[in-house]
Amino acid sequence: GLSYGTIIAPDLGVGFQLKYIQSNLTPTTVQNQDAGTGISAAFDIGVMWKPQALDFLDIEDRLSLGLNLQNIGPKMTYIEESDPLPSTLRMGIAFSAVKDEFNELIFAFDFAKLLVKRDEKGSDPLPKSLATAWKNPGAELSFGFEYWYERVVALRSGYFTEPAVLGNRKFYTFGAGVRYDIFRLDFSFINTVEENSPLANTMRFSMLIDWE
Repeated sequence: GLSYGTIIAPDLGVGFQLKYIQSNLTPTTVQNQDAGTGISAAFDIGVMWKPQALDFLDIEDRLSLGLNLQNIGPKMTYIEESDPLPSTLRMGIAFSAVKDEFNELIFAFDFAKLLVKRDEKGSDPLPKSLATAWKNPGAELSFGFEYWYERVVALRSGYFTEPAVLGNRKFYTFGAGVRYDIFRLDFSFINTVEENSPLANTMRFSMLIDWE
C-alpha cells in the first residue's frame, strides 16, 4: 500500500492510504492457477481534529476527535463468486484529563460500524452500502485509558465489546510502553471474557523508531 498524511490547518490533519489486496483461499494447481484467488484494491481516508482554541471548561489542547473510513473499494471476486470488502467507519474521541510536566492521563472511546449490507439475495454495492448498512444492528465499542510518566513509561488498559450478531467478542486489554530517545517499545495482553476464545492470552510486542 501507499500512504500519505498532511496537516491542512493548525488543528486539523488528514491521511490517505491506497492498497492492493490479494486473498488466497485454496492452493493453486498447475491446471488452475487462479483457483481460490481474489484480487481487489481499496483506499482508507482519515481526519483528525485537535482543537487549539477551545476554552470551554478549560479543555484547550486536551481534546482529539478522529474519523476514519477503511476498505472502500470493489468486491473481492473468486472465479464466479464475489464478496464485499469489510468497509468500516470508525469514530473516536480522546481526552487528556491530566496533563502536566511529569504526568499525562488520557481517556479514549472508539466506535466502529461495518458498512456492509448483506442478505439472502446478496450484498449491496458501494456506495449504496454506505447508507443501507446502517439498517444492520450492532457496532463495535471500545474504551480505555493511557498513563504516561515523564513521557518515558506508559501504562494502558481498555475494554472491547461487540454484539452477538457481529461475533460476540468481549475482552480486556492491558499494556505498557517504554520510550528512550528515538526508540519506543510496547507490549499488550488480551484477557477474553468468553471461554475458549482464539484471542485468549494473546500477547503483542512492537518497536517504533521515530526519526523526527
